[in-house]
Amino acid sequence: MKLGNLLSVAILLLVGGVAEAQDRTYLNKGEVEQLLVGKASTHLRLADGNKVKWDIKSGGMLYGNNLTVSGTDSAKWEIKDDSGLCLKWKGKSQDGCFYHFKSGDKVMRTENLEPSAPIVAEILQIQ
Repeated sequence: MKLGNLLSVAILLLVGGVAEAQDRTYLNKGEVEQLLVGKASTHLRLADGNKVKWDIKSGGMLYGNNLTVSGTDSAKWEIKDDSGLCLKWKGKSQDGCFYHFKSGDKVMRTENLEPSAPIVAEILQIQ
């Protein structure tokens, strides 16, 4: 992992600790749709420090591009009533659902709605 990525992960871990200590208000289904659908977003994944870009199309497809190491994938997506953005990937990426909450001006992603769910990524930019 590059030094810049290590620093980003270290900072995000510190931010994550703060976010875990505070009450989280997870975004509802409408807020997730408004925030992400029809837009491209750049995420910093905590597990590996990789930056990935998701282009979530309104027709139900997501196109992913790993900006740190070369790689692309695509997925069918849906937003469940519990606000989970659920992905069924075409390639090697792992299927699953993600839940989003705001911490100050940052948007974070977890894998469940538990108040202390580990933060798996921070959304760095939405266009």
